[in-house]
Amino acid sequence: MTGATKHVRNQNSIVSLLFILIYTALFLCIAKAQEDAEVFELLGQIKEANSRMDSATSQKLWQRVLELLPRSAQANVQVGLALSVSTDFAKQKEGIQLLERAISPEDVDSPFALDTIQGRVLASTVGRWRMQMDEYHSAQKIIEAASIKNPDDLCLAALSAAILQIAPYSTQDADRSVSRYLKLTKQLILKLKIKPEWRLDEQLLSTSFPGAGPDPYVHCIPSIFQLSFYYRADVALVASRHHKITNLIWPDLYYVSDKAKQWIQSGKKKVKKQKINLGIASAMLNFQSSVVEDFKGALTRLDRNKFQITYIYIQERPGRIDPFVNTHLEDKVITLNKKESDFGHGGWIKRYHPIIEALDLDILFYLDLTMGTHATRLASAKLAPVQATSHGHPVTSGIPSTIIDYYISWGAAELEYDIAKTHYTEELKFLPTESLHQFYTPRSDENLSLIDRQNYRELINSGRESTFSTIPDGDHWYTCMQQPFKLFPEMDSLLCQVLAKDPLGRLILHKSRSKESQEVFASRLAREGCDMSRITFLDALPHHRLLALYALSDVILDSHPAGGCTTTREVLELGKALVTLPARLLGSRWTYAYYKMMGDEELNRLVIAQSSEEYVELSVQIGTSKQKRAEVERRVKQSVHRIHGRWESVTAWEKLFLEIAPVIIDSNVSGGHDEL
Repeated sequence: MTGATKHVRNQNSIVSLLFILIYTALFLCIAKAQEDAEVFELLGQIKEANSRMDSATSQKLWQRVLELLPRSAQANVQVGLALSVSTDFAKQKEGIQLLERAISPEDVDSPFALDTIQGRVLASTVGRWRMQMDEYHSAQKIIEAASIKNPDDLCLAALSAAILQIAPYSTQDADRSVSRYLKLTKQLILKLKIKPEWRLDEQLLSTSFPGAGPDPYVHCIPSIFQLSFYYRADVALVASRHHKITNLIWPDLYYVSDKAKQWIQSGKKKVKKQKINLGIASAMLNFQSSVVEDFKGALTRLDRNKFQITYIYIQERPGRIDPFVNTHLEDKVITLNKKESDFGHGGWIKRYHPIIEALDLDILFYLDLTMGTHATRLASAKLAPVQATSHGHPVTSGIPSTIIDYYISWGAAELEYDIAKTHYTEELKFLPTESLHQFYTPRSDENLSLIDRQNYRELINSGRESTFSTIPDGDHWYTCMQQPFKLFPEMDSLLCQVLAKDPLGRLILHKSRSKESQEVFASRLAREGCDMSRITFLDALPHHRLLALYALSDVILDSHPAGGCTTTREVLELGKALVTLPARLLGSRWTYAYYKMMGDEELNRLVIAQSSEEYVELSVQIGTSKQKRAEVERRVKQSVHRIHGRWESVTAWEKLFLEIAPVIIDSNVSGGHDEL
C-alpha cells in the first residue's frame, strides 16, 4: 500500500474476504433481524445477490442494513469494505472508520475478536491504512493489540515491532518510540533466527487482507523514512534492524551477481577499461523531485569520455521520468515497473536482479535508499562490484558495507569523520569539505518561479494583505514552511520562545496533511506555552506562492533538528535571512554548510546559532530590527552566487567515482578489459 488508492488494486482480496466473512458470519444478526421484517428480507436478498456474484447490489443492500442496524459488526464490515476501495478519499476514509468500528466493543454488538481471522484482517487493514495516512498513534494502538492477541502472526509482529512515530507527543515520547522499536525488533530477529520455519503466509495475506495483495512487504514492514528526524537515536542501529528483519523474512532478496563475486574473489584487483560503467538508480527520478533537483546538475556534467551512464528508474508511483536523463544521447535509460504477476510476494523485486546484472555495471549508485520500498529491497542484492548510496534522503540505508559499500556524503555538512562514520552502516566517503557538493542552478529569477513558471513578483508587489489575506498583517513574520514531521519536539520551545521575546511576532507554519499529526503538533505548541492566536498554519503552497511568502516574511526559521536543503537554497536566492541551528546528523547541517560555502564570516555570525538560546536570540534580533535585517539580507544577496554553478563539485564526484571503481580508465584499451 504505497498510497491510499492502492486499495483499489486489490479487488480480488476484497472479494475473497467478503466470502470469508459472509459464510462465517452472515446470519449472526438473524435472531435480531427476525424481529424486523425489512432487515430479514434484506439479508435474503443479499444471499441471493451473492449467489449471482452481484457485488454492486449486495453493497447497496448492506448499506440499508447498516442504516437499520448501525451496531451490527457485520454490516459495518460489509459497507466498510466496499467504501475502503473507493478512489474517493472521503469514502475510503469512511470505509476504514466502519471497519474499525467492527472490532470496537464500544461501537458494535458482538465485535469481531482480534484473535480470529476476521479480527486480524480488520485490525491489519485499519492499522496499515492509518500508518499510510501518517496516523501512527492510532495505528500503533490497533496493530499492537492485534499482535498481542496473535503472537504467531509474523506480519502483525513485524508491523508492531518496527513502528516509529512520525509525530511524537514529546521528546520523551520519541525516545520511547525508539526504545520500543529496539526492544521489539531485537526480540523479533531472535525469534526469526531460532524459528526459521516461522514464515509469512503470503497466500493468505494476498487473498484475504485488503491492501496486502499488491505487496505483502509494504503491508507488513513499516517505512523508516522518519528515522532521519530522530536525532537522539542510534540511526545506524535502528536502520540495520529494519534490514535484518526484511532479509530474514525474505532471504531470497539477498543475491550476489557473478561480476561482483569475481571482484571479491580477485581480492578487489582493478582492471583497465575505456570507461566506468556507472548505473544511477532511484525511485525518485520522477519529474522535479527533490532528489532530481539535488543531483541532476552534477550527473549531467560528468565526463562521458570517462563514464558510460545508465539511469535506472525504479518506478514505484505513477509519474513521468524527469527529462534531465535525456541530456546525453549516449546515456541509457531503463524503467523498472511492477507487474500484475509480481503481486502476492514481498520478495518479487528479485525479478530485477538479472535485468540489472545484464547491464554489466562497475558501480551501482543509489541516489537514495529510504524514499521507496522497491529500491530498499533491491539494494539487498549485490548487483555490481561496487555499490554506493547517498543523501537523496540523508540517513543510512542500514544495509551492511559488504552489500552497499559506501555512503557518499559532503564533508562540509558533516561532523568530524570519526564521529560521522558511526551514523552509517556503509563505509562513509566524503565529498571535499572545502567545495560545494552539487552543481546548483537557481530555482527562481527576479520574477518567475523556475519550477511552476508562475510570476511570484506580482504577488510580492501586491503585499501581504492581498496575497495572504488569512495572515494578520502588521506583525513580524517568522516563517517555517518545512513539513511538520521535520519539526520534532526539540523545535517547539524554540518557536514559542521567539513569540515570547517578540510581542509583535507571528509564526507561519506548514499544516500537516494528517489530522492526527496536526493535532499532535498544535497540542505540543500549546503545551509549550505558545500564544496560539499568533500562529498561522498554511497548507502546501504552489511554488511561486511559496517564494512570495518567503519574500514577504521577515525571518525564515530553519527547522530543527532536521533542517532544510532545497528550501534553504530557495530562501537564499531571494536574499532573505534564514537562521539555523545545526545538530549532529547530516540532514540538519545543509544550511550551515551552504553559509560556509558563501564565505561571509560576519553573515555566519548573524545567522548560525551555536545553541537553542542563540537561535532564538538571532531570530528575534533580525525580526525586530530593520537595520540588522537589512544587513543580513544585503550580505546574503552579495554572496549567494557562490553556491551556484560550482564546477569543482562535478570534478569531486568524478574523482570519487574513479577512486571507488573496480576499474582504471585506460583509453588504449580497445574493448573488454585488461588485467593490471
